[in-house]
Amino acid sequence: MKRKISFLNLLVLLIAVFSFNSSAQFYLTADVEGYYDDNIFNNYLNESDFINAFTGELGYDLESEQNNFEIYYTGFLNRYYQYSDKSTTIHKFGAVNTYLFAENDNPFNVGLNYTIRINKEDYYIYDFNQVSAYANYMHSISESNKIQLGVIGNRIDYENFSLFSHYQLKAFLRSINSFESRTSLTAAVEIDQKIYIEKMQNQGLADEVLQSKLYLQLGQGITDDLGLSAYAFFRNNLSGGNRYFNTIDYIYYEEELFNDIYSNEGVETGLTMSYLFLPNIMGKISGRYEIRNYTDLPAADKDGNNLNELRQDNQYSAGASLEFGLSEIISGLYLSLNYNYIKNISNDYYYDYNNQIYAITLGFDF
Repeated sequence: MKRKISFLNLLVLLIAVFSFNSSAQFYLTADVEGYYDDNIFNNYLNESDFINAFTGELGYDLESEQNNFEIYYTGFLNRYYQYSDKSTTIHKFGAVNTYLFAENDNPFNVGLNYTIRINKEDYYIYDFNQVSAYANYMHSISESNKIQLGVIGNRIDYENFSLFSHYQLKAFLRSINSFESRTSLTAAVEIDQKIYIEKMQNQGLADEVLQSKLYLQLGQGITDDLGLSAYAFFRNNLSGGNRYFNTIDYIYYEEELFNDIYSNEGVETGLTMSYLFLPNIMGKISGRYEIRNYTDLPAADKDGNNLNELRQDNQYSAGASLEFGLSEIISGLYLSLNYNYIKNISNDYYYDYNNQIYAITLGFDF
């Protein structure tokens, strides 16, 4: 009988292979954020809270002239004060290998990662784990023109809602172009397929959803310090449908539990202005508008009764940020201040709301 190779043994083998004629180093990034959110559930109830969040990543690089192999761990923890049972922990473990087909160019990436989300108290029902594998290749047509293509595969398991567990298959093609006029243009197309693990073969409950995406971004440098960036993002469901389950009093739709992006299609557009006040101080102002047309989710009135129409949202948002580089104090240290305002106009009473967030973040990259 053949002996099975464990993941740990395979990882040790890969490290040994890529360590040959390689230099190795650890890296660490971390940031601590404190913010006030005046509508933590994004609905008409307008419940507010203070939240502390910590994000950290520890990695190990094995780098040679044409190859870089990396293993890493990323951890995320947030803590709510008023609604402490909403606090969440996320762990992510991964490995990625990058091979350069040309000197300092044409990278081919292959990666694998595992993510687990752990919630507290009553929110444990949202726990999930995810396995992701991906591959992408970027080719330089010229010094200022590149093209990238890639595929991503995910398996997402909801421990307490197996009805919603699914596979995701994604394929994308992206072009990145820059011009002497300080103009940059990025265009991308993507096809995403969502396949539910449990087959229902039941009218009204989808077994899969297919969605297409188109992304365009235009950047323009006005001066050495001032820049503008605008984008447009289009999503369209080539085949629709969703899933839900019933209790005595309510119907629970997947989108309302997990903010499922496949449940709607629409358009998003935004504009950002960036200004470098000093070599270590960057400011940004941005605005965004999004239309969400839900393909199978009925709107409801204030009593929770379904209306004879599907939910439609129009969302406006604006934000401002200021980031300070503090490397003179500690190498890699930075501080950022952020403000965001969101106004969501919906024909569903529950999702007609305003939201403001004030945040301060301190982080470093070592």
